[in-house]
Formats: sequence, C-alpha cells, structure tokens
Amino acid sequence: MKDNNTPLSWKTVSSEQGDDLIIFKVRYDQVENPINKHVVKAIVLESNDSVNVIAMTRNDQVVMARQHRFGIQGESLEIPGGFVDTKEKSQVAVQRELREETGFTSQDWEYLGWVYSNPVFMDSKVHHWVARNVERTELTQFDEGEAIQLEVYPISTIKTFLKDGTITHPHTISAFAKYFGF
Repeated sequence: MKDNNTPLSWKTVSSEQGDDLIIFKVRYDQVENPINKHVVKAIVLESNDSVNVIAMTRNDQVVMARQHRFGIQGESLEIPGGFVDTKEKSQVAVQRELREETGFTSQDWEYLGWVYSNPVFMDSKVHHWVARNVERTELTQFDEGEAIQLEVYPISTIKTFLKDGTITHPHTISAFAKYFGF
C-alpha cells in the first residue's frame, strides 16, 4: 500500500498536438494512473516562459500596472511582466517588458528565482526579477491587447495590499513572496 506522501510516477502513453492558440499550444497526453493503471487524457498548455519585475524607484516606491484581464473580466493590480520571446534570455525579456509597459529602465537587476506558471495544466515558468533605481526614460509601447494605468506605491502599501487582497494576481504575489523572503 502506498502512503499519500509517496511520489507517484505517471507514465505518458502518448501525446498529440492540438490547436495553436497564439500564446499557447494545446497538447493532449494519454497518461497512466500509477495506482489503478487507468489511462486518462490530460490537457497541457505549452507556452514560452514569462517574466515579471518588482520595479523600485530610488525612494523605494514600487511601479505597479493596473490593467484589464480578460479571464476575470476586470482589473488587476500587478507588477509589469510578459512572455519571453523564443530564444530570448529572461533578463532581456524582463528589461524589454518593463521598458515597453512602463517606460522605466534600470541598470540594477537582481534575479529572484522562478515558479511554475500553473503546473496543473501548463508547462512554463515565471521568472521573477527586481529592478532597483528605476527611472522613466522612455515612452510606453503597449501591445494591441494592453491598456495599462501605471501606479506607484511605497513598499509598505504593497505589504498592505498583499494582506488585504488588493493584489490578487498569483505571479505578483509569488514575486513579492520571494522578495520578502517568505
């Protein structure tokens, strides 16, 4: 009898490519349950990794992006970020995303680490970064699916927003958890 704490190895019996959904590709895996040996269909969304950045001004203000999110049909307050282009390094991607979404740039970058986007059905990671001493040096360059309102808050307010539920975006919460050492 297996203990619930024992890792389970699922065997992939077959994989089939599905639709190309622009930012995701669907993959259908037939996988065997290691306990009862039933083969089940798993849906996986394949995509490039993504990045986000805690952008800190010289006086410890955090640059935040308020934007509409189609999945929730509402606004989300989050840190800037986006997808890593094919063959692009995560640091290049995060510098590009910060510049395009906010107009801010920095010479002082620190990598905080990564988490899986959503390992339940996705194969990608989110890489978290901090940019210190950011300055607004450029105009924003939004993608056609973006309309971003920039907001700047003291780090103490960000802590309050994390506690009171103002910030609900999981990748933003994850980045701040790494930043604060949780």
